[in-house]
Amino acid sequence: MKYIERLAQLLIFLPTIFCFSYLLRPILMAILIPGGLVLLALIGGKEVRTEMVHMIKEQLWFSPTNSRNRVS
Repeated sequence: MKYIERLAQLLIFLPTIFCFSYLLRPILMAILIPGGLVLLALIGGKEVRTEMVHMIKEQLWFSPTNSRNRVS
């Protein structure tokens, strides 16, 4: 009886872990991280927004001169 109970527990537990680890976590990260940054920009004011815009532009459109100065 204990083996059947243990098997039933694993049949419920393993799909739940898979769902949370490999499906929901990336979806939540894609939603919550940008939302949190937007919230911080709203709270922080204009000086925070200008720094965030500068940081995003630098990450998206970097010039070749910036990449030469980076240490690998």
